[in-house]
Amino acid sequence: MSGRWACDAMFSYRSTRFAHYVRAHSDVRRLVCDWPGCESAFKDNQALKLHKFTHTGEKSLSCEWPGCDYRCSNGSLLKKHKLVHTQEKKYVCSWPECDVKYSSLSSLKNHIMKHKGEKPNECQFCGKGFREKNNLRRHYKTHNKHFVNK
Repeated sequence: MSGRWACDAMFSYRSTRFAHYVRAHSDVRRLVCDWPGCESAFKDNQALKLHKFTHTGEKSLSCEWPGCDYRCSNGSLLKKHKLVHTQEKKYVCSWPECDVKYSSLSSLKNHIMKHKGEKPNECQFCGKGFREKNNLRRHYKTHNKHFVNK
């Protein structure tokens, strides 16, 4: 790794490198949703745009599988959904005596953390650990309620 950057990824422009750093290595979320009552914040405009679909209910993408009426707001969700039809599970657990298969690499990594007992995302207030950052973020809301109600 070089200097203050978190990885050795190479970029032609400083702005591109910085954008990569913010998306991949920083927890700073400067873009706040402007929907009334929503306090969600995001790292980049694309994530904020996708989030806003949860408020509007817009689902412009649809599954082409015959007889399927699934609709969603982003390509990642659609790609993940299509695995329901193909039953493709190409990610296999390599843990001894475990032959569980997953359709996504992230699901396999989460499964392996269970074998290892790893919970790398730790709450800075109470020390409780979580395998996934989303669960830690949800957990933080319990602390916010506690502090607000005092």
